[in-house]
Amino acid sequence: MNPPGAHTATFKARTPMGVSMVSVIVGALVGAVLCMQIGWAEGRVLTNAAGLAGIVWIVGALVGVQVLVIGTGLSVDRLGMGVLASSMARMMGALFAGLMVFFMLHPDGRTFWVTFLSAGLVALVAEALWAVRVINSSPASGRPAQPAKHGAV
Repeated sequence: MNPPGAHTATFKARTPMGVSMVSVIVGALVGAVLCMQIGWAEGRVLTNAAGLAGIVWIVGALVGVQVLVIGTGLSVDRLGMGVLASSMARMMGALFAGLMVFFMLHPDGRTFWVTFLSAGLVALVAEALWAVRVINSSPASGRPAQPAKHGAV
């Protein structure tokens, strides 16, 4: 018999949330460095705009986690498709929050949107690769866990 909370712990261990957060941070840093190298912003203007863009993606991630938990019912079997739905919800939540932040706080537009887009793109690629790997390794996909070797009898 599994101890209480073991199912939830397994679910949490299999989700790509750590990968997603790291990829958002990496993407935000890439966007900020790109804006700094082009010369669009520097100093406090750069850090404010890039920091706000990163925070917006964290808000979007909170929306995505809620969709993931509700959509999968904490079932590991539905995790691959749940992550895809969660990614979509995360992007919509981040876009909504990004528009609100941009129009209310007026950060440097080019730096904010370049950082926002690079963080989102890196996170999307990381989550999509993770989800495809999980879906393809699932017994429900109809694919063998390991590809058959050519010439095997």
